[in-house]
Amino acid sequence: MFNAEMLLQGCAQVMTVPPKVKYADLFAKLQREVLEEQKGLWGAAAAAGGAASSTAAAKEVESKPNTEANYIGNARSKKFHRPDCEWAQKIAPENRMEFRTRAAAMSEGYEPCKVCRP
Repeated sequence: MFNAEMLLQGCAQVMTVPPKVKYADLFAKLQREVLEEQKGLWGAAAAAGGAASSTAAAKEVESKPNTEANYIGNARSKKFHRPDCEWAQKIAPENRMEFRTRAAAMSEGYEPCKVCRP
């Protein structure tokens, strides 16, 4: 299947639009695997900065632990938002998910909000 192959090469990201969600779980699983391996698009950010700057950035992150969520997800709609987004404020507590990174939200199958564009 072409879509799966694109995901496996790291040349695409998951986007499902109801009612066409037949392969959503498979695509989310494939994207998670590629994210972990940092292939294609997911490895481009690390490669662009070079090894030295990546190592320095990693040390800075380790020295400053982030306890706040950078993104808020809605378990019901599978969308994620910036914390200050009007739609993030309206998420019911039982549907509220917190993510530290955009990649973490996407690896769980969440899609970015079209209003705040996280």
